[in-house]
Amino acid sequence: MEIKLQNTAGSLSAGGLQRKQSREAATGETSSAPFGGVSSETSLLLSEVKQRLLSEPSVDEANVARIAGLVRSGEYQIDPQRVAEKLITTERMLPEFS
Repeated sequence: MEIKLQNTAGSLSAGGLQRKQSREAATGETSSAPFGGVSSETSLLLSEVKQRLLSEPSVDEANVARIAGLVRSGEYQIDPQRVAEKLITTERMLPEFS
């Protein structure tokens, strides 16, 4: 799983950080703050957030079991209006691909 963190310079992935470190090693230049301008305090906070996210299960097993039970019993009700609204909301959040 890749976690992208947003900063003023754009997102950082593990590959981006490795390229930055390689560039710094080749030129001998380093920035005073880790992660390209992010303070040590922010870097520590982001590391803690990353660890918490990685320790969380990606699926809410209890919710899946609850919904599966409702489907099996025939009690699961689908609200077409709500589904349509959620699809439209999600579509609006996606970037434009052209």
